[in-house]
Amino acid sequence: MEIGVSRIIIIGTETLHDLNFVKQVIKSFGKDRIIVSIDLKERELISRSEAIKFMSPISLAKTLSKMNVTRLIVLDLEVLR
Repeated sequence: MEIGVSRIIIIGTETLHDLNFVKQVIKSFGKDRIIVSIDLKERELISRSEAIKFMSPISLAKTLSKMNVTRLIVLDLEVLR
């Protein structure tokens, strides 16, 4: 029985250099195999890209939606005080 784990690609914003990479992956593998993780720390986006880092999470989600990303994970690494 195959469960399909190898068929899913998760792209985390923490390691993302630019949004063009997401476009390339969608073009290569199809939108149904892609999940983008919006990685946050204390409600701020974490990314290697300055352009992504300064977007709001909602703005990034809307941008990704326009790029045909249909599945998102929101991971908030908020520090408990």
